Amino acid sequence: MQHDSFFSGEPSMTEAQTEGLPFEVKGLLVKFLRRSPWILLLAIICGLGATYYARRIPHTFTATAVIEIDSSEPKPLAFTGDSETDVKDPDVRETIVRKLMHRSLMTRVAKKLDLMDDAAFLGHQDHLPVSLDSAIAILMTQSKSEFQTGTRLIDVSFSHADPIVAQTVANGIVTEFLEQEGDDRLSSLRAQNKILKATAENLRNQVLLSEQKMQAYKEEKGSVSLEERYNFVEKKLASLNSDLNGAKTERIGIESDRASSRAAGTDPQKLLTIPSVAKDPLVKEALEKWNASRTELSALAERYRSKYPRMIEAQAQVETFRQSLLTAIAGAPNRIEALYQVAQGKEERLQRAVSEQEAALLNLENVMIPYRALEREYESNRTLYAQVLQKMNESTISLGAIPTTFRLTDLASPGKALPNRAKLYVFGASAAGALFAAAIIIAVYLLDQSIKTVDEAERVLGLPVLADVAISKRVRNPKSALSLLDRPASSIAESFRTLRTSLSLLEPTRHKILLFTSAVSGEGKSFTVANTAVAFAQQGLRTLVVDADLRCPTSHKLLRPGEPPAAGLAEYLLDQSLEISTTEVPHLDILTAGKSAQRPAELLGLPRYRDLLESLRNSYDKILIDTAPINLVSDTLNIAPFADIVCLVVRGHSTPRKVVARSLRLLGRINIRPFGIVLSQMPPSTGFHYYHSYSAVSQYGTHGTYSVETARRSKGPMKPTFTTPVAADAARQSLNGA
Repeated sequence: MQHDSFFSGEPSMTEAQTEGLPFEVKGLLVKFLRRSPWILLLAIICGLGATYYARRIPHTFTATAVIEIDSSEPKPLAFTGDSETDVKDPDVRETIVRKLMHRSLMTRVAKKLDLMDDAAFLGHQDHLPVSLDSAIAILMTQSKSEFQTGTRLIDVSFSHADPIVAQTVANGIVTEFLEQEGDDRLSSLRAQNKILKATAENLRNQVLLSEQKMQAYKEEKGSVSLEERYNFVEKKLASLNSDLNGAKTERIGIESDRASSRAAGTDPQKLLTIPSVAKDPLVKEALEKWNASRTELSALAERYRSKYPRMIEAQAQVETFRQSLLTAIAGAPNRIEALYQVAQGKEERLQRAVSEQEAALLNLENVMIPYRALEREYESNRTLYAQVLQKMNESTISLGAIPTTFRLTDLASPGKALPNRAKLYVFGASAAGALFAAAIIIAVYLLDQSIKTVDEAERVLGLPVLADVAISKRVRNPKSALSLLDRPASSIAESFRTLRTSLSLLEPTRHKILLFTSAVSGEGKSFTVANTAVAFAQQGLRTLVVDADLRCPTSHKLLRPGEPPAAGLAEYLLDQSLEISTTEVPHLDILTAGKSAQRPAELLGLPRYRDLLESLRNSYDKILIDTAPINLVSDTLNIAPFADIVCLVVRGHSTPRKVVARSLRLLGRINIRPFGIVLSQMPPSTGFHYYHSYSAVSQYGTHGTYSVETARRSKGPMKPTFTTPVAADAARQSLNGA
């Protein structure tokens, strides 16, 4: 029985671990190597297509004319604060480029050069003339304008199969653009001048009207200067507010001292701590005299005794001053009360003065609001009138000499042939095809969540890989499924010998019962059980295969091909006699699943099945159990605790990781950790990635040094080492007798 305490009911791989694991670079490289012919084929197809396209492209000539932007041009309508056109601004540059390629300009060029009836321009078409839209379409398609980097120069280009046509059209576009710009600017200046004159006259009348309104309002309010009155009242109010704040502060301080003096009562020490009492002139004078008398007494005490007349006189004087201080302190609360009354009266007078001044200021503000509105209107009209008048004078001067924004720098010369880019097209298309194929391979590899390699299986599942079995088309035929018999020198046969060796490292007396299961169906579990059993039998070990997959039995088809199903495990569990069948392989017997049984999970859970395994343990060296998939039915979970070793068969490049993870979790719930993994149906490789599988050209496993073929060519025939035991009869008699 296998119960792994440290496993604690959980598998070594969780869903969180299976998701987000980085793909192996080696696996991806192998994928690229295997799919490299497809990458090469797609690159060749794209390259041939690009070659065909490049050969059909006619030779093209490009002519380029150059114009320059004059950034110092005057702007009649630019008011104060406007800046000149900044050709470094991307929006300005894009606007100029679009104007050079605008449809309206191309229409004027097509009409002026009569391109609708130009055979050379149209490529010697049979039907002439063509429509204006067709000529414009050719112009806009083959024209181009762009700024020279870091300059105010603009290249205007036109491409055509005829170099003379390219030159003519490029110059025509530039010439027509400059003429159009001049006409547009002249029309704009005339319209601007007319608008400026009308605007200036209107603003002059508004300035006069605003000035008259301001004067009338002053006369109505009876004040020549409303602003001076307002400023005087405002300053006076600010001064009164400052005095009022000082009076409030003084009154609050005295009020606090008055409350403190009332709380202190007649205690002179507490009264003396109050600021108003300490600042009281009488108290300060009495305190100074008392301190002076005490100082004098201290000085006399150093020279005379206490009974000395001068000492007696000094002591009496100190006491007199002390009484005077106490009297001054005792009268301080009355003086504080008087100060409070004075401060309160001062505050009330200032408050009335502030209220009166605020009312006066409010009245002035009501008067000033309309006046300020009239003043703002006047200033605005006057400023605007001055600006418009200045621009009107500039516009009148500009009409005599039209300012130019653009000027022609270089006319186009006959077009120059463009460089042949056929090689670039072919190389780019081939590279794009190869990259596209590579991207598809990477996408398929990343989306594939199956286990692809031995390293990946051990890292992801946390279990050792006992063997990996390569793909073979012959295993689908039951008659040739036993690779160790049909093809003993094949790599598949070597894989099962490797599996046998891995399982033989365990103590044989304690690990006899080997259970093979899988996550889902189609993993190659029965094929693995049959060939592993043959491998043990070829070692001379008494081997029994128990087909515990009562729902879909397969083992009898592999070990007894062509024979009808015999009575087996299902009949025995239903209280019938045990029937163990022999096979053509020496030392190998099989307990078939028997006939289809109802409720197979309940049958396998009977104590009779456990007793059967314990009895067979004494009769056989190895017992291999073929079970149902874990994720599909619960049959395997009922019988797995009775096995010494559990092996999980996983189909490489097929079964998703999550499916395998679920099977491990189900086993973990019954505290079973598989001994290892058998990777089935792995693709053949060159050996450096799937290094557990020998390659087809290796010297191991085919016709090399250690192959069966070599042994056949050696001296003498191959002799078996072991003889066939009678384990089946002994087990059958023992169980039936019991």
